[in-house]
Amino acid sequence: MVLAQLHVGGMEVMVTHLMRTLRQRGHQVGVTCILSEGRLFQQLQADGFRVQLVPTHGWSNLVSPRHLIRWFKSEAADIVHIHSGAWIKAAIAAKRAGTRCVVFTHHGLESRENLLDRALNRHAARYTDRIVAVSDDLKEKMWDTGGVPDRNIDVLPNGIPTDVFTPENTPAELRKRFRIPDEGVIIGNVARMWPVKNHIGLIDAFARLSRSHSDVYLVLVGDGPLRSDVEKEIARQGVADRVFLTGEIDNLANVYGAFDLFALASHSEGTSISILEALASGTGVVATAVGGTPSLLGDGDFGTLVPPGDADAFADAMNHMLSNDVARNRLSAAGRARVTQSFSVDAMCDAYEALYYEEMEPLAKRTVSARGTQECVG
Repeated sequence: MVLAQLHVGGMEVMVTHLMRTLRQRGHQVGVTCILSEGRLFQQLQADGFRVQLVPTHGWSNLVSPRHLIRWFKSEAADIVHIHSGAWIKAAIAAKRAGTRCVVFTHHGLESRENLLDRALNRHAARYTDRIVAVSDDLKEKMWDTGGVPDRNIDVLPNGIPTDVFTPENTPAELRKRFRIPDEGVIIGNVARMWPVKNHIGLIDAFARLSRSHSDVYLVLVGDGPLRSDVEKEIARQGVADRVFLTGEIDNLANVYGAFDLFALASHSEGTSISILEALASGTGVVATAVGGTPSLLGDGDFGTLVPPGDADAFADAMNHMLSNDVARNRLSAAGRARVTQSFSVDAMCDAYEALYYEEMEPLAKRTVSARGTQECVG
């Protein structure tokens, strides 16, 4: 697995789930970061995975990422599976190192890609055997605006451990930690503090909601480079007594149980890990209708969708969900059933495992033909 870094975020969490499940199934799995380490890097290292930072900064590494090429040669992996943020450098390095199969998974667009991005994507695709999008919407964008050639792009949605995220989890002690009254209503958000997650817009919508509701509180779980901006917006909106920042939390399974409602105001999404976790936990969801989220929420059958960039509409949607226990409980139950059936880690791992073997099988047959003996590719 190759990523830019392993700070806590939806893509990075998805990769750790995939790695652990693949290892349980008997595969040897390692991970390489090309920019920095991060909290999950240390966790995977402590869990016994092969983890390595190979700094591959700068434009020169788009032409000849020498250190990364040497590293891939030394690893001699059957498959190099690259994730968003590391595509072109890792794909070039892997193929020049002689890797037999290069897979790339695109997790989401943070903004509309420009001409340079599209040119780099087209170049990276030349060094990639299989390209994966985590939602149908993202697949279409990769064709229309991402510069990826008109070729087969697999759609393999993300998955979560549905046996870990359940409605039966004991709520985290958020009320006690932040002195939220028992009658207080908690709206929760779990996301890295990054521009695409639009914490500023969520705080704006919450501030509008709180003007007519004295019993609502917003808990933001996560951290990131925009934390200071988030804190300034909380102060500017005058809701410092109602909005609380937890930082990163290890055991998220219990956190969702403390939420009366989960809210995500992102500008863009692939297949949101935090929405999947909330649905699996039986928590009602309000989210912007961007990327793969409408499909994930069944166009409103499993949660409430809001047009992006409309703080009033988002506040109204939260108010409606909180005011209608019957509707919220119905959506929550349907959402839990949906995730359990279609978005488990096992289902995700099944799909990737099938893709890996599909790519490796013809390579193994060519090896038999050339050498007369079967080479192990597992």
